[in-house]
Amino acid sequence: MNHTIASAALDALQQWGNHPCLVELRDAKNALPVSADELRRRILDASAQLSRWGLQRGTLVALFLENSIDFVVILLALVRLKAVPVFGKLEYRTLELNEVFENSNPPVVISEQHHLSLLEPYLRGRTVISRTDQAVRLVQQRAEPAEPADLADEVASVNYTYRGYGYPLGALVSHQQYLDGARVLQEEGLQAASGDRMLYSIPMSHIFTLVGCIMVPLLYGLTGIIARTIHPRVLFDAIDELRIQHVTAVPELYALLRRAAGDSTQLPSLQAFVCGGSVLSDSEYHALRETFGVEVLHGYGLTEFTPVSRNSRGKARAGTVGPVCQGVECRIDSKDGSAAGEILVRTGSMSAGYYRRPRESRQSRAGDWLRTGDIGHFDGDHLVFDAEVKLTCKVNGVIVDLEEIRRALCLDPDIADAIVRAHQNSVEAEIVPARHFALNEKISQIRASLKQLLAPYKVPKTINLQR
Repeated sequence: MNHTIASAALDALQQWGNHPCLVELRDAKNALPVSADELRRRILDASAQLSRWGLQRGTLVALFLENSIDFVVILLALVRLKAVPVFGKLEYRTLELNEVFENSNPPVVISEQHHLSLLEPYLRGRTVISRTDQAVRLVQQRAEPAEPADLADEVASVNYTYRGYGYPLGALVSHQQYLDGARVLQEEGLQAASGDRMLYSIPMSHIFTLVGCIMVPLLYGLTGIIARTIHPRVLFDAIDELRIQHVTAVPELYALLRRAAGDSTQLPSLQAFVCGGSVLSDSEYHALRETFGVEVLHGYGLTEFTPVSRNSRGKARAGTVGPVCQGVECRIDSKDGSAAGEILVRTGSMSAGYYRRPRESRQSRAGDWLRTGDIGHFDGDHLVFDAEVKLTCKVNGVIVDLEEIRRALCLDPDIADAIVRAHQNSVEAEIVPARHFALNEKISQIRASLKQLLAPYKVPKTINLQR
């Protein structure tokens, strides 16, 4: 392997000079730019500082960070040291955090300062580094150096995802996946010009953002505009004032922008909406094109490998996730002879499996093919996503494990069992009571309990007794 993602990014930044490469939108009127030279210097300085704090090759580092320039600096500094980022989500609560910390047992945690109180039960015996907008500082340090994780050098990060087991799985994502994914998204999909600007507000811990919004701009000379909000007016103002050409987001955010756009919303700089994470309907595709006058480039991928397919400039089609990417093999595993079946993919740079989960790693494979757990079919050379067969769904573009929610519900001694289903960008649950109780009062208690156990977007929108 010629490059890690850090060396590739640092090499690319060295060619930029003083050109602005990142702009952080802290609020509606506060934009913080950083030049390529400055970003490169900050990555090198952060590497040196993290090394002094004991981080080294093979150190697993749990990250709980908001969208910011610091996120990019810390990520690339860690990888430069050959430490291994473990991406957590700020929304994670007890069940998710228990699994992440028990599974990966990271000796180092880097977190937003305000988030440390929630993580406090997991911090004993670990090096803890906090971040605010003002500084990154050492909060506590392990008494002894950590043993390096037993991971191949090709592993860039551990990215938690779901396959319907009821707990997150740490996918081992390679450097080559990041680099191949960025190349495909840019060269075959977006085809942006050097100097263009890309806006994104989806969480940077997601694989879609890591590949499409961090690596693509850094490697191909785009200025990345990092937003901390999804408020339409803030985003519209940023697009107008900064003359942004491209936006990368999930379908649900584009739908929000479309609903908020009025007849007076004029954004002449816009050229393309890059879209992924969940299903984009035919009607929404056409509505976005009509409202904003842009190309809509919808694609498909997984944490284990992204992208699998993508629509390209000038060739996009509604209702599809585009042709399969160069370097990726894809076939449909149909059990009944029909055109639709499980999507299987194979590529030299897809995830090698799940950290410390050999059974789940084996079950995700059919020989050397990755079983995506998704149903699809081909329409000509374009792949069409039909449904998920695994016990997961998407809520606002974020994968949700239905079995995990069922497990959380069944921790209540008054609930004997539960059925959890996807329902219109949310989830709904039917519970089987273990004994009689007052339903309305009990549902309030259930919701309060679930908010302590799970990310808030996983709490069922409706909870009823099983019919």
